[in-house]
Amino acid sequence: MAFTVMYHPDEAPAEVTTVAELDALLDRVTADAIEEDVPTYAEIVTADRQHILQIGLGQPDYSSLIYCDKPADILETSKGTVPMPDDSGFDYGGTWTDAPIDSAIPIPTARQAARTFLSSGGDRPTNLKWQKPEYGQPNQLAPNDLA
Repeated sequence: MAFTVMYHPDEAPAEVTTVAELDALLDRVTADAIEEDVPTYAEIVTADRQHILQIGLGQPDYSSLIYCDKPADILETSKGTVPMPDDSGFDYGGTWTDAPIDSAIPIPTARQAARTFLSSGGDRPTNLKWQKPEYGQPNQLAPNDLA
């Protein structure tokens, strides 16, 4: 099965079919993100566009994952196991995007999840815990909470 990987607005999406191809592409995106000092979300998408895994690349100490299963209406993010900086985030399609709260995980865990996503045909990886995504600062009231 072919997967599309989107990672930069100025780059054409790449197609990968093997774990080796995925690893090589993620290595290249990581190297570019570090060189340009622009950590990046890469989006791995199944051929039917029903399952998506976003992986944060280029931060020195952590990654973050977002998983989407459209048919099941599931959107989840990695459950963090490492400290998350206050300004954590990644570039997504040319726009800086804050990482979901408490989503920081070790880079090897995130990379293994990407391999599992590909090799399973788009299933949610099981090598980590998942949670509903939240954004902003922990314990910060949302505008609707003030009414």
